[in-house]
Amino acid sequence: MAVVFISSCNNDTTYISDDDFSETIKMKKSLGIDALINDVTRIIKTGDEVIVQNYRDSAMFCVYNYKSGELVHSWGYLGRADNEYLFPEIFQLNGGKFGINDMGKTKMEFYDDFTSQPSSVTKYEKLPMSVNDICYLQRNEYVFFDDTPSKLTICKWKVGEEPTPLPSLDYYAEKYSESHSYIGFLGTNRADKIVYAFNFIDGFDMFDTEGNLTKRVRRKGSNEISTFTGYKDNEQDEDFRIFSFRIYTDDDGFYIHRVNSTNSELNKSLERTTYIEQFDWDGHPVRRYEFPMFIRYFCPLGDGKFMVYDITSEDEALQIFEPDTTN
Repeated sequence: MAVVFISSCNNDTTYISDDDFSETIKMKKSLGIDALINDVTRIIKTGDEVIVQNYRDSAMFCVYNYKSGELVHSWGYLGRADNEYLFPEIFQLNGGKFGINDMGKTKMEFYDDFTSQPSSVTKYEKLPMSVNDICYLQRNEYVFFDDTPSKLTICKWKVGEEPTPLPSLDYYAEKYSESHSYIGFLGTNRADKIVYAFNFIDGFDMFDTEGNLTKRVRRKGSNEISTFTGYKDNEQDEDFRIFSFRIYTDDDGFYIHRVNSTNSELNKSLERTTYIEQFDWDGHPVRRYEFPMFIRYFCPLGDGKFMVYDITSEDEALQIFEPDTTN
């Protein structure tokens, strides 16, 4: 496997280390939820509840009260009829509201709360099928990344118009032939900042809404990029190094689930310590949360608590964690 080094396209790269976070908080499980789910793809918070999207062909969206663990509502079936979905993706709006973008049916549903029917539905025909991680920006505007086989591009889109590619990732697209080499996760503060957390580069980039790079953050001593060379005999490259899995944003900043591990190491042992790292909207490290097992998706609940998806647990895949004050 080839590992290459990147040099910054500007001189404003900020390098951070574990010591730059104000504290590391050890976490403990406070509640396990017996959930009928199949491969969670996203968790978002709305009020005292969280909505868990998963790959089931019924009840694609399950709503849990995170204080009691009770399932309070569920909906969503696979299909083409009304109230059914083909390729849905849930996303956050302001004030606890949320939307569901269904690429298969080229429509967006908007919800005021999880108990209601959609407050409005918008049909569209202007998005490519390769849309990933769509995020609300402001008014009627969104950003998403377009993951094509040869190039990954962040795009800005206003409903009813053609998407506008932003120049944000052009540097990586010119340097690496495959978008798999630097693919990651996208988030915004639903106002004027965009952050892109890489999966195979140890760090993230921040942009304004025109796609101009405003800040590049990298881990000290880890500037390399792990390239993905494809699949062979259904086995992924053993040296395929992963740095982060998911980003979650709120009004105060963003959280990145970080694990520094090769794919083969993850396959050998999923019971490992991982971290969720918190940053403010200027890209400054705030604090780290240490979890005693491997998690894939998470949602901050406030007061240092998180709901996480633990893929190592068969009985309680959804769990609530809180700071361990006994240490």
